[in-house]
Amino acid sequence: MPEQLEAQQIDRYMLKLKSLLYALPEFTRLESCLNRQGPVHVRGISGSLLAVVINFIREVSRTPQIVVMPEGEDAEKLVDDLQAFLPAGEAVYFPSDEVVPFDRGTFAPALYSRRMNALATVLESREVVLVTTPPALLRRVPAPGAFARNIVHLKVGEEFERELLIEWLAESGYQRVDIVDEIGQFSVRGGILDVFSLESEVPHRLEFFGDTIESIREFDVLSQLSTGQVERIRLLGKSPDEPDRGTLFEYFPEGAFLFWQDAERCHQRLNEWWEEARARFEERREELDIHHLDEYYRPLPDLPPLLKNFREIRHTHFSGGQAPDVHFHATPPPVFHGNMKLFVEHLQRHLVRPAREADRREIYLLHEGKGSRERLEEILEAEMGEVPPLHFLEGELHQGFALPEHGLEILTDHEIFNRLRMRRRRRRLRVSASLVRSLQSLEPGDIVVHVDYGIGKYMGTERITVAGMEKECIKLLYDNNDVLYVTLDKLNRIQRYVSEEGYKPRLTRLGSLEWERVKKRTRKAVETIARELVELYAQRQTHTGHAFSPDSLWQKELEASFPYEETPDQARAVEEVKRDMESPRPMDRLICGDVGYGKTEVAIRAAFKAVLDGKQVAVLVPTTILAQQHYDTFRERMANFPVRVEMVSRFRTPGEQKKIL
Repeated sequence: MPEQLEAQQIDRYMLKLKSLLYALPEFTRLESCLNRQGPVHVRGISGSLLAVVINFIREVSRTPQIVVMPEGEDAEKLVDDLQAFLPAGEAVYFPSDEVVPFDRGTFAPALYSRRMNALATVLESREVVLVTTPPALLRRVPAPGAFARNIVHLKVGEEFERELLIEWLAESGYQRVDIVDEIGQFSVRGGILDVFSLESEVPHRLEFFGDTIESIREFDVLSQLSTGQVERIRLLGKSPDEPDRGTLFEYFPEGAFLFWQDAERCHQRLNEWWEEARARFEERREELDIHHLDEYYRPLPDLPPLLKNFREIRHTHFSGGQAPDVHFHATPPPVFHGNMKLFVEHLQRHLVRPAREADRREIYLLHEGKGSRERLEEILEAEMGEVPPLHFLEGELHQGFALPEHGLEILTDHEIFNRLRMRRRRRRLRVSASLVRSLQSLEPGDIVVHVDYGIGKYMGTERITVAGMEKECIKLLYDNNDVLYVTLDKLNRIQRYVSEEGYKPRLTRLGSLEWERVKKRTRKAVETIARELVELYAQRQTHTGHAFSPDSLWQKELEASFPYEETPDQARAVEEVKRDMESPRPMDRLICGDVGYGKTEVAIRAAFKAVLDGKQVAVLVPTTILAQQHYDTFRERMANFPVRVEMVSRFRTPGEQKKIL
């Protein structure tokens, strides 16, 4: 049901844009060309118009497609754009698993997961769009028949012999472990089976009653706690006895479409990859576990016969002496880099008061949501006196495009504010398993702390039987050799003991009041500190500070030019900081966050707000390198405004520091 609602939402957001573009004569010509024999030659596609064209081919043909992009970065952006038009899961990325031929680096579970998910989706979807790169076309993959035999679907309420499933997982390449925290692992605790499928982004917990699946839940590898219920899951296995002898082409039926984006570069990359593969194979023949090159790659000379089963569409940027069947004449959109004056001038010249009718444009602006639209409308009204007749469309694409022959411009936040669109994440990302790995890295004898029972010694894991059910537990040793068993769902109650180097604490005695007395003393000390803080804050409340002005136009322009999407927590932190600043009470707020979570942007917006009220701002950082990094960031973000940013550190001479201060 959520996927259906999501598809309806996508349709509603992008239906107007699709209807507008599909009515153009170029799309009519493209549709007629799709039904003829031989390759279709296309030219003049720019920006995210590529996703519109790919989706059009899918809608009129109802046929699966392979889209080959020269580079992986562009392939991922295309998949992201396609997800604005297609139902969830109908556009997948099949990445190459190598940087160079015979790259035998560290196994990347996330990369392997994406490849397996793509193959499974192609087998089970009739209208899938698979986006990939040239090297991935040559790499051997499991044969479709063998791959299909290793797919198992599980559903709540159905019967599936539990012992048979455990046996299948073990034979299909899954590793049995105590705690699941990576793909390709499973664990068993009585009637509960945890499994991390080879193509999944999250692990799942299956609860059996006998051989009936009573529930399936996603769970968090960090806390090992369930996070949500699902009705069905797909498990992928891999038979160790069946080598990868298939190719990607074999997963598609005869008559499927093969779209080459920038065909010249794609074929050049294919040739370069094949030549490098041959050379590296000769160099490393002794150390490789294969005897022939075609055991690992499908030879490039074998591709032409395979391609005869596909209907090819070749998009090129240069004529090469051949006239295209369809020419879209699209151009990159104008870019304003956050300079609102340039954007306003463009609107005046092409929308509000064009000097010639030939200069007039219909301008469509894609925005993220209601808030983004309202913010831009406020800026435009302040700059122009009114909101010009733009067409606002709620939706997201990576890059706009212009169709000068039709007087159309499709703009995104990227063109206006130099705002980079983050890749779409339709499913929750896996949480870091640092706690689980920390516990797994413990050696017997290491000291740990249990919140409820105090300081103990880690002794490893054991299986124990409780009420007739076998459970995997962590064994902790306390004073007098007392033992405490902690089930895995209570892992969050345990943490490694941290102290000064060389200090060995005394183990807590179970059943005594010792640990409660320690916690009571700690609570009392905390209460004392809290009382002192309350008194301090009471004194602060009697003082009056500077109440900063509400957000100005420049403040809104600066915030709109942030090149990334704000996280919900980041947006909330910004609003709370600005609310504090606009209050007459003295401000005292601490912003906490992990590295890379956007704390600097919160500081930039607060500093800018202070400067607009005629104040100076000092930003203190712990190291010289950080000072340089923040100096560069502040200067870059405020480059379009009359704000002076300077740095005082050992990178400045005493004379320069004196002049700045």
